[in-house]
Amino acid sequence: MIAPRVRSNYSIQRAFAQVEDLVDKAIELGLKGLVLADTHTLSGHVEFVSYVEKVNKKTKGNFRAILGMDVRIQINDTQTYLTLVAKNKQGWLDLIKILKKSKL
Repeated sequence: MIAPRVRSNYSIQRAFAQVEDLVDKAIELGLKGLVLADTHTLSGHVEFVSYVEKVNKKTKGNFRAILGMDVRIQINDTQTYLTLVAKNKQGWLDLIKILKKSKL
């Protein structure tokens, strides 16, 4: 089982959990992976992937680091959040493009 998306301390004012704590807890719960989808940022992805690789190497595990991002969208008069998840490297590059365009 892979956990639904989580936010880390990189989601300013939305979450306080450290990336390492999120990964450690997911592994403790027997999850096979975790979707990190912070709000309007990809800043935690490098730390997330690096820590998962370190844990997998140490434990000979196969835990999956799944990269995503929460974005705020407006539909008519309603604002809501949409979680975008990268399927592969191209998907991650697309997340970067989306983030860059949203910052213009």
